[in-house]
Amino acid sequence: VEKHNSRTDAWIVLNGEALDVTNWIPLHPGGEQTISAFLGKDASTEWNMIHQPGTVERHGRFVKKLGPVASAEPPATVQGAAGYGSGSLE
Repeated sequence: VEKHNSRTDAWIVLNGEALDVTNWIPLHPGGEQTISAFLGKDASTEWNMIHQPGTVERHGRFVKKLGPVASAEPPATVQGAAGYGSGSLE
């Protein structure tokens, strides 16, 4: 997602889903600069503070859903995995 950060190749992440917003940038009611600040990034926090549920769906012909994005969180530690003890780093 990070490499899609230009106005001619623009992706954002909303609530765990990647979206191609390239065609929406010139139409964004808040202006191009507002949405451009989030290109190639997760915009979920800011998006959810401003937009109503269903906003993406209402503009579906300009916004393409690309699919889920893998979490940036590290995987959970499995206790005792592969015989490496308790799994804790004491």
